[in-house]
Amino acid sequence: MSILTAPKVPAPAVFDRSPNRLAELIMQIAGKRLTIRHIPGPLGVRGRNSDNTLLRQVLGWEPQISLEEGLRRTYTWIEGNVVQQGVPVLSLAS
Repeated sequence: MSILTAPKVPAPAVFDRSPNRLAELIMQIAGKRLTIRHIPGPLGVRGRNSDNTLLRQVLGWEPQISLEEGLRRTYTWIEGNVVQQGVPVLSLAS
């Protein structure tokens, strides 16, 4: 199945993903468990919100797959290319 033929998944109009939640989601996809360490530094952005309502209304566009599915596909693609090119992979504790 390609991205062009992926089944349409209803996406919420508004979703929130904190950096910690994104890190946890990627670890889940990768089958890894790492410790998230918070280091001193500027606070910056603590999360991102996306409201796609205007995109739907004005452009008629909406996400065709969920964020989770997009991250899974992206991780799988990157992992496949790394293996195919013979790039040494750093072993991380699971």
